[in-house]
Amino acid sequence: MKIAGATLNQTPLDWSNNLTNIKNAISEAKEEKVDILCLPELCITGYGCEDMFLYPWVAEKALEELIKLLPFTSDIGVAIGLPMWYKNHIFNTVCLVRDEQILGFQAKQKLPNYGVHYEQRWFTPWNQGQQTIHLNGKEYPFGDYTYTIDDAIIGFEICEDAWNEDRPACRLAEQKVNLILNPSASHFALNKEKSRENLVVSSSKEFDCTYVYANQLGNEAGRIIYDGDVIIAQRGNMLALGKRFSKKTFCLTSAEVDLTQTAPAPTKEKRELTTYQQFTKAITLGLFDYMRKSFSKGFVLSLSGGADSSSLLVLVAEMVKTGVKELGLEVFLRRINRSDLIGKVQSDKELTGKLLIAAYQGSKNSSDATLQSARELAESVGATFYHWTIDQPVEVAVQVVEKELGRKLDWKTDDIALQNIQAR
Repeated sequence: MKIAGATLNQTPLDWSNNLTNIKNAISEAKEEKVDILCLPELCITGYGCEDMFLYPWVAEKALEELIKLLPFTSDIGVAIGLPMWYKNHIFNTVCLVRDEQILGFQAKQKLPNYGVHYEQRWFTPWNQGQQTIHLNGKEYPFGDYTYTIDDAIIGFEICEDAWNEDRPACRLAEQKVNLILNPSASHFALNKEKSRENLVVSSSKEFDCTYVYANQLGNEAGRIIYDGDVIIAQRGNMLALGKRFSKKTFCLTSAEVDLTQTAPAPTKEKRELTTYQQFTKAITLGLFDYMRKSFSKGFVLSLSGGADSSSLLVLVAEMVKTGVKELGLEVFLRRINRSDLIGKVQSDKELTGKLLIAAYQGSKNSSDATLQSARELAESVGATFYHWTIDQPVEVAVQVVEKELGRKLDWKTDDIALQNIQAR
């Protein structure tokens, strides 16, 4: 049997884009003869809908989109995340479909309510065991079920479910489940992938099963970045690791497994990244998604020649460089909504000049060294560079404040204010 996880770069409530990404992932999985595919948590709506989850029409629309996906699921089982209303409460669920039929809905049991996650604001944790739901005249399993597809006895842990002591996997093992699917929306943090890998491998060993983890990808919305992690392990052995930080719309990772036999040979694949490399890949992916999803034409940067602004300039240039390398120049331009530049730029460095404007805003307090540093750095990556002075607008601002205060500003007593006038 061939199983897979796919990471998706979704956007909250962008129904057309989200559905297209899901269809494309399913299509590629079918081309690779995948039998069971796990997609990320809440992938139909996007994870970051926030208070929009409270509007009933969102879940209703998500269900409509799910129905549209059914014709694409012949000869493949697919786990698809969406919100569902049940008895006047909304639940974070995963629907398992196969052969154009809904098999049932699994509801998330443990809801994170810390850091950047506020799921308890919108969702209700599932603790009602096995129930049924009526949709379009049919009755479907809803809640905490297991499912059988060929040799696979399938159970679910949805993201946070797996990180609790009283986790669903403990009960799934008692039911002889041999395949656990974990659709997730787990934010990026430095070295977090090691914790995930340890969780997946140790879980597959402890519960004597195959375990598939599939995370969201990119800057879906707001300030959260997802690294697009896909991890597959069986009985304590790592089988497959997906590519993280991709700028593609989806990435598929698969593995051949025999759910009736002993553990297979582990993969030799490794994903060793330093903290600096992780940071760079995460931020450049975030910049890429922010630019294209906000329909911005590029970035404008006040380049002082100092470490902070210089780092930002390098990160934008690296975003362009790595994006063009992975996607190709034309596809990259289409992804960032800059088809107008097709045929007008021939390299990533030339494109950087179209997407990044850097301005050195000098004053009487600036040095030649910082100007030279800013200019040389901008030119080295291909950014468009401007140099102008801000002494006059700073002086005008000082005069306005002095007039209102009825006194002169002085560096001995007003140094913070004077510094901020220049900085802002």
